[in-house]
Amino acid sequence: MAYQAALLGQTATIRNPLAKAEHGTIAAVIASYLKSPNYIGLRKTSKVGYLTRLETLRVEHGHRTVAGLSRSRIITAFLQPLADRPGAALDTLKKLRILIRHADLLLLLFGADREAPVGERCVALSISRKCRKELLAEDYPPSAVDRAARITAVESPDGEIVTVLRPRGPRGKRYRKAFHNHRPKMLKSA
Repeated sequence: MAYQAALLGQTATIRNPLAKAEHGTIAAVIASYLKSPNYIGLRKTSKVGYLTRLETLRVEHGHRTVAGLSRSRIITAFLQPLADRPGAALDTLKKLRILIRHADLLLLLFGADREAPVGERCVALSISRKCRKELLAEDYPPSAVDRAARITAVESPDGEIVTVLRPRGPRGKRYRKAFHNHRPKMLKSA
């Protein structure tokens, strides 16, 4: 579109990818991801590729809600139009996975009501069963709430996220013990 506008002597309007978007939409998650350390820490060349694909997703699908993303919806709305370009379809799928994981982290940080000390003054944040029920009652999609409840974020004393993990299996034993032994402090809901 920008090329065609240039041929006609018109200037194309370019929207700011960090512009305010409606909460819960793909555009809002993209704007949040572009401000996150995961994106900021990428090399310049990677940022260019990410931004190109994310901008395409924002323009074409930014109005859709993240809650409405199911496997069948992703295939029909996102991947089928790219059937003749398998590389673009694969890259779109990769970026969608990144965005969904980022949305899950946002939901965890918003809904976390348990914290347990895990060392070096860091705390592990998680969602309790009670909070899970409350989020479901607030019409959050069950799949998103379940994904967010299965992860734990370790937060440093200055409020930065140190790591995000799934406290299952041998690697999660330390964090499961922390929640079991220390009787996690229930955070007050706002």
